[in-house]
Amino acid sequence: MTPAKPARRSKAGLGWWWTFAAALIFGGVVIVAIAQNSHNVRIHYIVWQSSVSLIVVVLTTALVAILLDEAGGLIWRRRRRARLARRDELADLRTQHPPVDTTADALPAPASDSPG
Repeated sequence: MTPAKPARRSKAGLGWWWTFAAALIFGGVVIVAIAQNSHNVRIHYIVWQSSVSLIVVVLTTALVAILLDEAGGLIWRRRRRARLARRDELADLRTQHPPVDTTADALPAPASDSPG
């Protein structure tokens, strides 16, 4: 008998070459943006003042926006996972201990004080 051929793995995701190409394009875009926005702008913030390149302001703003977006997503996912875990735990507890029937039919009839 001949040995069976190993199953061919399917590729998931974009792959390294697409990622590398996207990084090169992004790097080129950033270099062009730096060349076109190299003039200085004056930044005023409360009592602090500075003169920096416009591209520094743009890239810093983009970086802060990305970080805030990721932090918000992290908080949202953590809260959702906790909520789902509580729901699963409650479902497990409900299957372990069936609910007690508390309807009026299940209650014993009150004892009568009168003889007879």
